[in-house]
Amino acid sequence: MKMIYNVEDKPAWSKLLVFAFQQVLAIMAATIAVPHIIGLDAQIPAAILGAGVGTIVYLLFTRFKSPVCISSSFAFLVHCLWRLHLVTVESSLVVFWQVWCTSSSPL
Repeated sequence: MKMIYNVEDKPAWSKLLVFAFQQVLAIMAATIAVPHIIGLDAQIPAAILGAGVGTIVYLLFTRFKSPVCISSSFAFLVHCLWRLHLVTVESSLVVFWQVWCTSSSPL
């Protein structure tokens, strides 16, 4: 796979704005969706605060060389639903297998 941009490269402002908007949509969707799915709508502001603080700490440790935004993860979602008795062990294994297969498949 050929990289379009290296680590030190910066895209044009027009592309940068499009990339930033796409990143904000993806991060906010994940940060809001995870608490909503597990039934903790009151914790959405805490999730947003945690994502912001985590991002700032990460950027400080990497000296702003790695443009990563920390957000919520769906990795623990099946386990939370299983502990709340909303899914069975079998269905959680099926979901885990589907997520693992789709995330580990080559592009």
